[in-house]
Amino acid sequence: MLKKIILILILFSFKANSAYSISLTQTDLDDLSRIENYLNSISTLKSNFLQTVSTGERSGGVLFLNRPGKMRVQYDEPSPILLVSDGSFVIYVDKNLEQISHIPISQTPLRALVEKDVDLQSWYEIKNIKRGPGTVRLTLAKKGELNS
Repeated sequence: MLKKIILILILFSFKANSAYSISLTQTDLDDLSRIENYLNSISTLKSNFLQTVSTGERSGGVLFLNRPGKMRVQYDEPSPILLVSDGSFVIYVDKNLEQISHIPISQTPLRALVEKDVDLQSWYEIKNIKRGPGTVRLTLAKKGELNS
């Protein structure tokens, strides 16, 4: 079960690529429904993660989730970053810069993890769906953004 959760979390891709959405097939709609149902079924979660950015740089840490609304992403040292969700905002803490930012959950990709009722098609443009052995990878962009 934890392996599935980690795969789903890792395989959500939020990136800019083009200004159009794909036409969804019945298989796509079925997969989206399964993903939403799975995310909606999670109440609590603790998972280690590894994040790789486009430059190839990696960082890891621990994700704690208590749905709906509560989340903590604690990066391993030397990363100065801490993310916490209080139910309304994602609070971004940069210890090096001594800076704290409050971002509405609805404005972040983390919305799909912390909101009570996940609705990917209402919140995001579906840019791409790729399937592999035991995986479905979604490329999503926030609705209404140009060049998303």
